[in-house]
Order: sequence, then structure tokens, then C-alpha cells
Amino acid sequence: MAGPVVAPPSTELPQWEVPEGWKPKAATTMRLASFMVGADGDLSVVALGPGAGGTLANVNRWRGQLGLAAVSDAELASTTSSLALAGGQSATLVDLTGAGQFAGRKMLAAIIARPDRTWFYKLTGDAALVGAEKDHFVKFIKSVKY
Repeated sequence: MAGPVVAPPSTELPQWEVPEGWKPKAATTMRLASFMVGADGDLSVVALGPGAGGTLANVNRWRGQLGLAAVSDAELASTTSSLALAGGQSATLVDLTGAGQFAGRKMLAAIIARPDRTWFYKLTGDAALVGAEKDHFVKFIKSVKY
């Protein structure tokens, strides 16, 4: 069950519904918001300029962080899916499971391209924990209001 709507500390930032059990952490220079999810899950919210490197470059950077080989533009669909959001918007969802020394780690990410910024929501941690939080992550992303 979702908790109350919680807004980041600026009216320029989106509002969202934080899933029960997600604990807010202090924002940083890069992170506009952060949450502790379970024992070791870390959710970050980052907004960059409109282009922000593009989906392929970001997905390949994240794949590298989990010991996975880069994919081509044609292979990108094997790692991503689209999530319909309110107001006709959509998010690109990324679901990665680590390999090699990163086996046992998992990342869920959502990329939302807006006219003024590209928003990145990324949950990383133990594969079992992050996998169990996938429905909460998707519900969180669907709750974001700009």
C-alpha cells in the first residue's frame, strides 16, 4: 500500500507516491532525491539536460556497471520496455541483472524525457530484493506528476 504523496523540497520537482517501507535519504549534488529500499536497495532520482546522452548510451553505461556487454541500437529492445504514463507520456524501463563479479545484483531504471530535462529513476541492490520491488517501482514511476 502506498504512503502519502511526498514532494521533493522544490516546487519545480515532481511529486510522487512513495511505497511503504521506502525511506527517504538526503539529496546530494547530483541526486534530487534518494530512498533506501529494504536492506540494501538504493533508489536515486536524477534530472539532466534534455538529451542527457541518449537512451542507448545510458543503458550501455548501466550494463557496464553490472558486468554486462554493451548492446547495439537494434538490441536495445531486449533490455528495455515502454511504460505508459498519465497525460500521454511514457517512460523507458530498463531491467538488468548483473553477471560475473556482479552476479546477485540487479537494477531497475526508468527514463522519462521531458521538454526541459530527462529524468532518471534508478533502483539498484540485491537481485532478490530489487526483483521483489519491481511492482512497487513501476507503481512509483506511474505516480510521478510533473
